Amino acid sequence: MHFEMQLYCPQGFEHYTGTFDVDFCPGEYLPDYCELDKLFREKCGSSMIVEDAVDWVYNTLKQEYYPEGLCVQMSVQNALHFDVTIEKGGWSV
Repeated sequence: MHFEMQLYCPQGFEHYTGTFDVDFCPGEYLPDYCELDKLFREKCGSSMIVEDAVDWVYNTLKQEYYPEGLCVQMSVQNALHFDVTIEKGGWSV
C-alpha cells in the first residue's frame, strides 16, 4: 500500500504530509482496501507527530487484520525540520 496523509505536528505547530509505504502480508483476514482508504482519509488533519502516525497505522492494521507480516514506513519531506523516515514492523508480528 502506498498513500499520503496530511497531518498537524503539535510540536512544530505546522501541517505536514506523511507518505506511507506499507508491506502487508495477509493472514486469515483480507482487508477491504476501499475501507482502509476511507479510514486513512478520515484521519487527515489529526494532530500527531511522525512516530505516533506510524504507530496508529501499524496498530490499526495489526489489530483489525492479524497479518502474517507487516511493515509500515512513513517519510516526511515538507516539515520545518530535515527529512525524516520512520519504520515499524517486520515479518514476525
